[in-house]
Amino acid sequence: MMHLDQPLSYLRQQQQTLQQRGHRALCILQGDTDWAQALIDALCSDARTLAVGAFSERNNRQEVVQNQLKHWLGQEFSHALISLEQGLRADTLGIVSGMIRASGFLILVTPPDWPEIPNPENKRFLNSPLCYREQEPWFYRQLVASWQSDVIWIRQQENSALLVAALESGRRLIPTLRENYTDGAATQEQHQAIQMILKVAFGHRKRPLVLSADRGRGKSASLGLAAVQALIKGKQRIAISAATPEQTQTAFAHAQQWLTRQTVPEFAKLQIHKDRIEFEYGNQSKQLKFYAPDYLHLNQVECDLLLIDEAAQIPTPLLAALLQKYHRTVFSTTLHGYEGSGRGFELRFTKTLHKLTPDWTRLHLLEPLRWNSNDPLERAINQALLLQSADQLSFPPRTQPKQQLQQQIVIKPISKSELIDKLPQIFGLLVKAHYQTSPNDLQQLLDAPNRLWAAYYHEQTVGILLSQQEGNIENAQSLHGHLVPQLLNRQYAFGDALGMRSWRLMRIAVEPQWQNFGIGSLLIQAWQDAARSQQIDFLSSSFGADNDLIHFWLKQKMRPLHLGCKRDKASGSYNLVVYQPLTDTALPLESVRREFYQQLPFLLADELKELEFTQLKLLLEATPDERLQDFTHTRTIVSLYLQGKRPFTTCSVFIHQFILQQTDSLAKLEVSQGEILNDKLLKRLDWTQLAEKHHLNGKKQAEQAFRKALTKIMEQEADK
Repeated sequence: MMHLDQPLSYLRQQQQTLQQRGHRALCILQGDTDWAQALIDALCSDARTLAVGAFSERNNRQEVVQNQLKHWLGQEFSHALISLEQGLRADTLGIVSGMIRASGFLILVTPPDWPEIPNPENKRFLNSPLCYREQEPWFYRQLVASWQSDVIWIRQQENSALLVAALESGRRLIPTLRENYTDGAATQEQHQAIQMILKVAFGHRKRPLVLSADRGRGKSASLGLAAVQALIKGKQRIAISAATPEQTQTAFAHAQQWLTRQTVPEFAKLQIHKDRIEFEYGNQSKQLKFYAPDYLHLNQVECDLLLIDEAAQIPTPLLAALLQKYHRTVFSTTLHGYEGSGRGFELRFTKTLHKLTPDWTRLHLLEPLRWNSNDPLERAINQALLLQSADQLSFPPRTQPKQQLQQQIVIKPISKSELIDKLPQIFGLLVKAHYQTSPNDLQQLLDAPNRLWAAYYHEQTVGILLSQQEGNIENAQSLHGHLVPQLLNRQYAFGDALGMRSWRLMRIAVEPQWQNFGIGSLLIQAWQDAARSQQIDFLSSSFGADNDLIHFWLKQKMRPLHLGCKRDKASGSYNLVVYQPLTDTALPLESVRREFYQQLPFLLADELKELEFTQLKLLLEATPDERLQDFTHTRTIVSLYLQGKRPFTTCSVFIHQFILQQTDSLAKLEVSQGEILNDKLLKRLDWTQLAEKHHLNGKKQAEQAFRKALTKIMEQEADK
């Protein structure tokens, strides 16, 4: 540590060094807001700056709130500011660090008593009545522990400033060799990527390319540059897709830059739109256009090449469908970043590629383009958010038979101190074994009061289970969290679940090389035994259901309780809730399970039309032995629907049964109301179709008309 009489002068010297080296750096200003603001204003007075949090307005400053940052992807800034006054999301660090140009600062403004302060952003992880102010700031402590080097850390003192940490001056600089290829590439590696994309466009069909890289390696730029090269070489229509349009901005920007530099007469009528670029070349119309993944799936888009950026953000089933539909496809994905690790993408999607297109190829870009190698900011963020933790894991080979191996596995709960000691190992395991694991998951792992169990093989962590307590609620007003109890209350009007004590399994991960050796089952068994010993009423889990997961949970004696009608954004699968009652208090949940199975056939003809038969078959294997036949119970469910306490998706079969028993009342209805009931319940039109047929303004009005007709039947039935 050393004292700085002139912290601004020191920062300007550091900025000159960054500019000479083509690097960026993290700068922590710890002290009063006014002190930090004065330094920032002087340092960033003429530079375009991104500001996240409470900062004074300036002409060159773009203010963005944390939950809107993803809409700014593709933008670049000279500097970025983050204030911790209103809390910090881990994802924010990852997103913002990728927006900063070479020679720029990411400036973190912290209060004097940081890191020992509450983080308001932890509210998202906590079930009420837990309060973020009561949680220890383990995530902040992780940041501090990571930032003892590779950062500039200045702490305000009474008459000077204290330099807590400084950049390492002796680290060897490896400059990125810039070149000027005619295709727009800046490095040999990027030129190779463009050529491989062109090979997909002009070579044999069904030979897709997977292009992977960390952030800042020019992979999105390669997509845009390759697209215009393919267009001028003869292709006419190229489609580009991503989870959000913002994720393709970089590709479009580089395509546009290359085209606007061309002065040859063959180029004409260049038009730049928000979602497409159009021009003429050689008397042919050319187009690069954005399409949403769902649109590409549901419609046959005529294109000569499909480019998919940030493919790890798109569910594997949807990627597989696009792979089969479009025979010239490039998948680009970030390996380490705010989006969540591409490791899960590789684990799942490469299996699909091997099966459907065994001649696929891959290219991994290593050399950074937007800054030079050994970038201090990149190192600081990687260390803090453990973005490369999965790469650093090594596991002993499995040489023993399954039964012998299981005898050497030790399962035990993990204390907070043990979690901190083994954090890179544990988080790396979650990254490797899950489809999407983001920096926010690290924050939740550290700061939420979860219960953890680990599977050890000779002190090596080979499995992890993460569980959260839910329920045991006396006052259901202003309720936050409690996923499964709230779902049961909203979907089935089963408010008793809110008062029951339950544990929900949030994550279970086993090292991929050690899967199918019973380690997951051993972890579940330890979790179940611990719950019984603490008199927990029931256990639950909610997950994107695929065949393997459904089979696994049924094997653990967990029973299907609810199947969502919308596909999960991450997995692309329907969310299945499973449960296991442990005490007599939870036995009434069996009635909910029976209702779900009664409702299931109706849903298969409506909202769950796309449910795969193999998944349905597994669900039917767990069908309850008894079915409810009580008309009074049916009428109660219909009443709850009309009161807005249950949605149509968990009531439709009971409404159907009720209507069929009310033939006299049906005959007395107005024709228009009778037709609405008939079209929805018997002809099984969805709400959009119902609205169109009856000239109603959308789904909401269609359901209002349906409720009105059903209310009329209920009133007539009550008058009998």
